[in-house]
Amino acid sequence: MTTDRASDAAPLVRAPAFAPDGGATFAVTTRAGGVSAPPFASLNLGAGTGDAPEAVAENRARVARALGVDPSRMVFVRQVHGRDVVRVDAPWPAGVDPPEADAMVTSVADVALAILVADCVPVGLYDPERRVVAVVHAGWRGTAAGVVRACVEALAAQGSRPAALRAVVGPCIGPCCYVVGDEVVEALRAAWPRLPARVVRRDTDGRARVDLRAANVHVLCEAGVPAGHVAHLRACTSCHTDTFFSHRAENGRTGRFAALVRLHPRS
Repeated sequence: MTTDRASDAAPLVRAPAFAPDGGATFAVTTRAGGVSAPPFASLNLGAGTGDAPEAVAENRARVARALGVDPSRMVFVRQVHGRDVVRVDAPWPAGVDPPEADAMVTSVADVALAILVADCVPVGLYDPERRVVAVVHAGWRGTAAGVVRACVEALAAQGSRPAALRAVVGPCIGPCCYVVGDEVVEALRAAWPRLPARVVRRDTDGRARVDLRAANVHVLCEAGVPAGHVAHLRACTSCHTDTFFSHRAENGRTGRFAALVRLHPRS
């Protein structure tokens, strides 16, 4: 994991293990380096949070510069906690609402795919053989719906071998902080009967704690991605609100950070 900052750009935390061949980048933003005021301070990228639109636009431009792409080529979707995957062949036209989806796939170089998170699990995927990248947003609903598996299957439908894929799981809320109701546990176990026991643990008072990171690694492996190809940017967003936004720890009044993937041009 490396952190860098270009001049006049926001800092990014990168995962070099995502693409050992240098063909792609997976990075996450932090909450530093932007212009938003509290409670969105300072690099909020979420347009639907109540933050000033001009601040969000400037923050997104700073992230694009740090990633080395034009701001017009950073692509977002309307995330709905589902399992739909969209193929991105070009940035959405100006003035057109982006589609509803929770995963994106592209084989176009220098288009930055961005998903917004503030506790949910961000996952990046890269096929070095076919030069395709993808990014996924997986909260507990998306995990139960199988959005990560749907994304692997979408890549496979385009010719990717799951065994060739590289993956990174980014910062998300950890089991140290993610106490949930039984409806969450039941939904996850119904969707994934072979979930490892470590995904759900009970406190002495019976409260359930869920490890969404481990759940999504399990889904990746069930979909055919080798465990040795899955890297991590390990941090609990709820524990580290000095670095990341956390919807739960900040009682819903906060910003969003981004997980981004970019396919590099052929050298």
